[in-house]
Amino acid sequence: MGMLHGTTRRRHRGILSLGALAMLVASSLVIAAPGPKAAAQSLSPESTCGTGGWRRLAGVGDASQIYALAASGTRLYASGLAAGGGYATWSTALNAGEGLKPIGGALAGRRVSALMVQDDDPNWLAWAAGFGDDGVFAAAPSSPLSFGQRGSLDAWPMQLMAARGQVFAAFARADAAGIYAWDGSAWTLAGGTEIPPVSTGALAFWSSARGNGRLWLGTEARGLWSADEQRAAEWTWVGDAELRASTVTALAVDPLVPTRMAAGLGPSLDGRSTYLGLRRSSDGGQTWSAPAFAADPLRGPEYLAALSYSRVLSGTLVAAAYGHGLHVSRDGGQRWQRLLPPSDPQGGNAPAIHENYLSALTTALPPDRPGCELLFAAGRGGVWVRDLATLPSDGQIFLPWANQARSAGVPLSHESRALPAAPNGPTPMAPSLALPQP
Repeated sequence: MGMLHGTTRRRHRGILSLGALAMLVASSLVIAAPGPKAAAQSLSPESTCGTGGWRRLAGVGDASQIYALAASGTRLYASGLAAGGGYATWSTALNAGEGLKPIGGALAGRRVSALMVQDDDPNWLAWAAGFGDDGVFAAAPSSPLSFGQRGSLDAWPMQLMAARGQVFAAFARADAAGIYAWDGSAWTLAGGTEIPPVSTGALAFWSSARGNGRLWLGTEARGLWSADEQRAAEWTWVGDAELRASTVTALAVDPLVPTRMAAGLGPSLDGRSTYLGLRRSSDGGQTWSAPAFAADPLRGPEYLAALSYSRVLSGTLVAAAYGHGLHVSRDGGQRWQRLLPPSDPQGGNAPAIHENYLSALTTALPPDRPGCELLFAAGRGGVWVRDLATLPSDGQIFLPWANQARSAGVPLSHESRALPAAPNGPTPMAPSLALPQP
C-alpha cells in the first residue's frame, strides 16, 4: 500500500548539508520516464507488453493528482484529485483500450486514503478506505466497479491489508490507533493498540505491506511495526533506534524472496524526525542496513513516496523519490539507475516536470501475456504504464552517497528538509491531523 494522501504536508525549511557528497558517482543510465505532456493514448495497458517506453493512460488529465494505485491481473484502480476538481476513483481493464473511467456509486466524489486488491479471496476483488470517515468499501470479481460499504468503524481507516482470506484496516482516532479485522459481517478490534500515537495526538499510518508470513506497517515518526499475518494481534516495534524514530513513507517485500524488504523514509510532520533514505533487510526484518538513498546526490534526496519489487525479475526494485522521479535497482537497492525524463513534447530540450512528482507504484501480471510485467506509476498528471521487462539491462549506474559506511543512529541531516511542491498543486503527503473523535 502506498502512503496517506490528499492534503498539503507541512513544509520544512532548510537545505540538506552537502558535506557528505564526496563519493564516486558514475553518470546515470538514461531511460525514458513518463512525461505528462505526451498525448494519452486509448490503447490497452497490455499493449505495452514487449515494447519499450512509457504510455500515459487516457481518461485522467494533466491537472490531476493520483495518490493511490492497486492492480489485479485483469484490472487497475486509481484514486486521487480529478483535473476539474473534486475526488474520484478510476478503473480500467488491462486488456481494454477504454482508458481510465471514473467509478460511480459509493465511491463517486469520495476521497480515498487507501486501495487494495485481494488476491486470496474469491468473494472480493478490490477494497477502498474512505478518507477521514468510517467508510470501507469493497467490490466483487463479478462486478468490479460496484463498490458497497462493508460494515462501519468508529475511526479513520488509513491502510488496508489482506492475508489468508482476512482483511485488516489500520485505524486512528484522536486518542488511539490500532488494527480492525473484517469477519465477513463486521469489523472487530484485532490489536495494534500498543502502537503509540505521536505527540500531536494523531498517528499517521503511511505505508503497509505483507510478506514472510507477517504484516508490516510504516508510521509517522514511530518507525516500523510488524505482526503475524494470521491474527494481527500482537505488534512488534522493528529495527534499531534510528528506524524506530523514522517516518516510514513506503514499504515493499520482495515476492520472489520474501525475506528481502525495503523501507523508504521521509521527514515527519512536526519536523523532529529528519531520517531520510532507504533501509534494506535481507532476513525478514530482523536486521536493517544503514540508510541509502535512491536519488542523484548532487540534487539532494527527498522522501521516498513508493517502492515496488518486480514479481518476475529477482532483486529488481523500483522507487519513486518525490521531486526526483523514478529509479530502478537490480540488486535489491544497493545500486541504482535513474529513469530520466524525455524531451519536452512541445519542443526544445527542457524536460517535462510532472514525472518528478510521482507518488504511487504498482505492478500487474496479465494472465494472457506471459513474460510481461506491467509497471504503473502515478502522481501529478495521471497514470503511466510500461513493461518492466523491457527496461535496458546495460548502462552505467551510480551509488547513492548514503551507501557509504555510516554509524547507525546518525540522521542523514540534522537540518529540516524542504519538500518540493508539485507544479500547480500541493505536495501529496499525510492527511489532516483532525482525526475523528472517539
